[in-house]
Amino acid sequence: MYGKQHPSPPLTHPPHILLHTHNSRRLVKRVYIPLPDAPARLAIVHHLLHGQRHALTNNELGYLVNATSGYSGSDLAALCREAAMVAIRELGPRVASVPANQVRPIRLSDFSSAIQAIRPSVSMEQLGKYESWTKMYGMSAAGG
Repeated sequence: MYGKQHPSPPLTHPPHILLHTHNSRRLVKRVYIPLPDAPARLAIVHHLLHGQRHALTNNELGYLVNATSGYSGSDLAALCREAAMVAIRELGPRVASVPANQVRPIRLSDFSSAIQAIRPSVSMEQLGKYESWTKMYGMSAAGG
């Protein structure tokens, strides 16, 4: 019955109902999620460094958190990857023969180098525009 002339069964709902249902699932709500504050950045860095060998003290972690104001979660992930790569790059051609547990721990100096390469992806000007747009048209993650 549903051969070449009828490839699928007939619709059970009128097309305008289907269109409305289809479109309502496609309308995306825009929600502004602010950049992580200092405690959130600390939690993110802790999470990203979990399982990694590092020699960062609590004071150094505090310095790192202050130095990364304006960084997003993905910026922090890139920063941690780059800091880990500093120690690996120091191995040079020996990188293929050195066991992972023999690579030195990540240090604050590695993060200082990484901060030179990994900058915040959102400028303060862009951030202001997002906040203004949210006040006028959107919602914030806090429910505003």
